[in-house]
Amino acid sequence: MSNNFKRAVDFYGIAAKNDEGSELHEVVVDELIDHVAEEETRKREEEETSKRERQLELYRAAVEGDWGVAERIFKSHPEDIKSIISMQGDTVLHIATAASHTRFVEQLAENYNINLFAKNFQGNTALCLAATTGKTKLIELMMKKGNNIAEIGAMNKLPVQIAAMYGHENTRILCRMRRCCC
Repeated sequence: MSNNFKRAVDFYGIAAKNDEGSELHEVVVDELIDHVAEEETRKREEEETSKRERQLELYRAAVEGDWGVAERIFKSHPEDIKSIISMQGDTVLHIATAASHTRFVEQLAENYNINLFAKNFQGNTALCLAATTGKTKLIELMMKKGNNIAEIGAMNKLPVQIAAMYGHENTRILCRMRRCCC
């Protein structure tokens, strides 16, 4: 008896035999196998659709700074904390940081084991994105939570160089970043 046949029989909870007591007729077996394969494909597609919908909801929550929505998703799907949720390879941390939602990022850092050094497809960490915003509190939070802030981002630039490129000459930001990065 083939594995597919056994799976089909197990799936339906039946043991079928033809008139002679041998295995179920080949045509019926093929139909059962096809049905099981279709069911498995349908379930995978439903799971993938559900995951994409959650990631879109999580993306919106990060852009808008809606911690309540994000936390609800994380409680039922903790794997989504580290999932890529944008076409640029961003995680929820990247998105919330780029949107300058300091409180959202604080909640992430305090309540979940996030990877501050995860890079998106452009090679930027969340700190690199924080450097583009010039938000002192956000940058300080990242520096306080991270050990190795000297991660080079896109265009082979350190976060301090990225902040300067964006015109964030705030001495407090640059000096504190230099202490860790340069």
